[in-house]
Amino acid sequence: MAQSDVYDDAKELAGDLAIPAEAAVRLRFAGDREGPVSYGGRDGRAYRGSAAPLHRVILVHPDDVDLLLRSGDWLVSAPKPARGRGR
Repeated sequence: MAQSDVYDDAKELAGDLAIPAEAAVRLRFAGDREGPVSYGGRDGRAYRGSAAPLHRVILVHPDDVDLLLRSGDWLVSAPKPARGRGR
């Protein structure tokens, strides 16, 4: 499974954060851990990250971005290009 296939339904993932998909921030795990590690956000939100494809890229609530970036294990990732939009 390609990494981008895991995140095709951004609206569903952002729904877990109780925010519109456009407001979620995409982060990429930059650490070297192979097994998933839990990271805590504000208001009880939790995120899992690892170098494995399943946990490498996550959508994050905007209020939690600074917390995750300060860990040194995450980088802001460019948004995935929109699919299915022709000229």
